Amino acid sequence: MLKNNKIDMLLHFDTHSDMNDINDYSDAASLFNKVIKKKKIKKYIRNMEQKIWDIGMPVTGFLAFYQQKYKNKDVKLVWTLPDWIPTATKEPIDSYIDKPFTRKNISLEEDDDNLTYKLYNNEEDDYKIDFTKSKFKTSKDWKKIEKIIGKSSYILDIDLDYFVANGEELDNDEYREDYYDVKSKYRIFYDEQVFMRFPRGPFNKYDSRYRKYKRNVEKEVKKIKNRMNIFLKGIKYLKNKGKIPSAIIICDSTSAPFAKRSKHHTHYNEYVPQQYALWIHITIQSGLRKIFS
Repeated sequence: MLKNNKIDMLLHFDTHSDMNDINDYSDAASLFNKVIKKKKIKKYIRNMEQKIWDIGMPVTGFLAFYQQKYKNKDVKLVWTLPDWIPTATKEPIDSYIDKPFTRKNISLEEDDDNLTYKLYNNEEDDYKIDFTKSKFKTSKDWKKIEKIIGKSSYILDIDLDYFVANGEELDNDEYREDYYDVKSKYRIFYDEQVFMRFPRGPFNKYDSRYRKYKRNVEKEVKKIKNRMNIFLKGIKYLKNKGKIPSAIIICDSTSAPFAKRSKHHTHYNEYVPQQYALWIHITIQSGLRKIFS
């Protein structure tokens, strides 16, 4: 965004909106101003990470930086949802509306140094966020997003938990009441009863529990492959229609239990099951390289 003044849209694939509020926003805004003025980010990235620290803040951070850089310029945001998240929700403006929605004009507002969202008011607000929630599963969905992109220059933002996600098992009504972390369909968790602690024979292949676990894992892997294939077909459709992203972001959203530096070890925020993260990352990255080569 420092080099490309035409960017005016974020196409966000994720189980989560990543639109949490930013606390102590004046500090973040001060950093944004320094980055914009000096056209450099490396010097400030560590401090910025401390201000926009929450894994659920990135989209708000993008919009806030956009507002700071472009002032009165409108922006488009499409949150592209997986199957297990209902399209119509009240997130992130639940305090302003009564009914779930799929598209609204919203804006950012500061409330006691807290950056949050509200409904756009044409008479009061300098710029609007054209916010859409959509699926990306059929040619009809792809055409809808193609139309929204229009002449915009967009960033393609992919969180790998769009393809598989850890979380709770919530139905649509429960999610709308209190949107939270929802597990993907066919999500299979590691079963310690099936696996033993022996290096040469970690499991008993004749145990009925193991055979059931194996079948369920195979089913989940098949579903993940299908989700990735549909995603890449949709991105190829957009590319063939001339809708090529200005930049692509891939976020693994998984834990890192081992690293060279001990402070980087983490067992937190494992939204993408660790055993799938590298495979999904490589598959999506290689698929995108093939499409845009």
